[in-house]
Amino acid sequence: MEVRTRKLFGAFLCCIGFLLAFSRAQNEDSVVHLTEKVVKFGDFFVLNCSSNSSSSSSCDIQEESSFSYNYTEVGPTWKVFTFVVNNWSLRVSCVVNCTNNEISYPETIVTVYQPPESVELDPMPEMEVGKPYDLTCQVSGVAPIRNLTMTLLKGAEQLLVKTFEDHTAPEAGPVVVKHRIIAQRNDHNKIVYCHTSLDLRPRGPLLKKNNYSILKIFGISEETVSPQNGAVTQRNLPWLDNNLTSDSLIDWSPSISPGVERTIKQTYQPLVRLTLELQKPSPGQSWTYHLICHILRVHPCCNLTVTFFKGSKSFNSPSSINCTWHEVTNITIPLPVILHPEDHGQKAYCHTAVYFSLHEPAYQTTSSGLSLKTDESYLAITVAAVATALLLVSVLVVFLIFIIRLWIRKYSGKGN
Repeated sequence: MEVRTRKLFGAFLCCIGFLLAFSRAQNEDSVVHLTEKVVKFGDFFVLNCSSNSSSSSSCDIQEESSFSYNYTEVGPTWKVFTFVVNNWSLRVSCVVNCTNNEISYPETIVTVYQPPESVELDPMPEMEVGKPYDLTCQVSGVAPIRNLTMTLLKGAEQLLVKTFEDHTAPEAGPVVVKHRIIAQRNDHNKIVYCHTSLDLRPRGPLLKKNNYSILKIFGISEETVSPQNGAVTQRNLPWLDNNLTSDSLIDWSPSISPGVERTIKQTYQPLVRLTLELQKPSPGQSWTYHLICHILRVHPCCNLTVTFFKGSKSFNSPSSINCTWHEVTNITIPLPVILHPEDHGQKAYCHTAVYFSLHEPAYQTTSSGLSLKTDESYLAITVAAVATALLLVSVLVVFLIFIIRLWIRKYSGKGN
């Protein structure tokens, strides 16, 4: 019994010694492990390699990767390798060689991503009730496709959710999804959405992008309801697109006798998108420019007014436009302006008021501010700066001449 106890105790001591030796060997020459990274295409990725060996001066710290690094920094016990990510796959690892004892660590795979360049929902023709039509959404320039989710919706109804987990290629590319719908009477003026989500969490961002279109159905009569039974409520639009109001506009026909059906026309009111640009119509005309307001996706309406502002002051009287067209339209409104040097850096705006109904308040929106910076203003600033500099130099020269003359008079007087 005593002999057996001694053997067990000896085996225990051997195990303890082995574990201590193994732990010491592991800590003697080690590298800080990399964490998994997500990097946008065109950005840079930094690889940190270090050794905590006491004899680190004799250690050779290198990197192993599928592509060469662009530049490096060196410290006493570390090296930093910087890669510009211009390839769609990147594998990196640290290699440390201390006194001919090389330690190589597992590769770290860098996920390279690119947000969608565009999301396009193919325009839908006017549809006939009961016939099939394809909704087609195209996404271009997105990577990695395996992290992409595309969703098609009709109003609040989810039509299709498409994922691409089986897509193994890391490169950016186009993606197309299609879904067939049967045109229904109540689809008229409904909004269809294509919603994309590039999910790189938890180590990267969640990127969303949307597009939408409005369905038009022909061959249907207007919807009618009885005033006693047909309570009409405003419908909430989906959360996906911030370019839409949360309510629909409801147009009632003029009042008629009780008990008689009345006609309801219901149209959605997308927010008007505005962009403003400054153009020079002719190179020979100094300080003469055109402010151009692009009004995008204007739905049929009663009237639209456009006003240009410089700061809080208007450039013009409101321009009125008759917008009784039959489909979504883009409008371009130019305004000739003469700018001055004092206008440099001021903000210009384009403001629109859209009247969808004679009985509803106008929908109003304003473009982002455009900074009024022109070639003439830059030239005027440069000339003024040069003139000021020359004036200062002239004053300094005159002052120095005056000091020198005083100094000469002082010492010439002492000599006499």
